[in-house]
Amino acid sequence: MNRQAIALTDDQAVVVTQRGTAITLNLTEVAYTDFETGVHVPASSFTITNVEGIRQLRDLLNQLDLEGKKN
Repeated sequence: MNRQAIALTDDQAVVVTQRGTAITLNLTEVAYTDFETGVHVPASSFTITNVEGIRQLRDLLNQLDLEGKKN
């Protein structure tokens, strides 16, 4: 089993686990409270557990203009 965890920010982490041909991607975010405004954001996470879902996510991310270049 291969597992890789990456801290995206102080509040977010992603874990990718590959076991044979099965791949699981899990993104987790800790709870957050803004004490100045009183807004509380609960902890959350989502998981993609199939290769086709991860491919679709990859394709969508590849379409984003992350560097501000215009087509």
